[in-house]
Amino acid sequence: MDASLKRPIYLTVGLVIVLVVILVISGSNTSLNVFSIIIILGLIALVWFKFFKEKNSRGPSPIDSLDNVTSMPKQAPPKEDQLAEDEDVRTRTGAPCEKAGLYVCKDHPKRTVSMKEGNRFPPCRGDKKGHSTVWILKE
Repeated sequence: MDASLKRPIYLTVGLVIVLVVILVISGSNTSLNVFSIIIILGLIALVWFKFFKEKNSRGPSPIDSLDNVTSMPKQAPPKEDQLAEDEDVRTRTGAPCEKAGLYVCKDHPKRTVSMKEGNRFPPCRGDKKGHSTVWILKE
């Protein structure tokens, strides 16, 4: 049994036991019985909702990803325009520089910055005020 599945099962069993104890203690008090059943069922639903939410947030299991690999559609080879675009090195303000050189602001072609590997890209000050931008490797 999956280790992550044990906790919701134990909690569910515990809540059912609590419900049975409450029903036995309350006797023939119908309103208390109905109220207890509604509360316990809500808690059980909450336990399982949380379990499935956590399971889905972790992403697919390795077996699921193998199934997706075999069913992936084949892609057409890239066109010449796309190859030229892929050769451009583009990055954003705040990102670390991966390739040293002279970069130009996408919005202000006259604004350039010389970068070394590992340094973070600054904001562009083309309009006399800083703004986030895309930097393109020129040289």
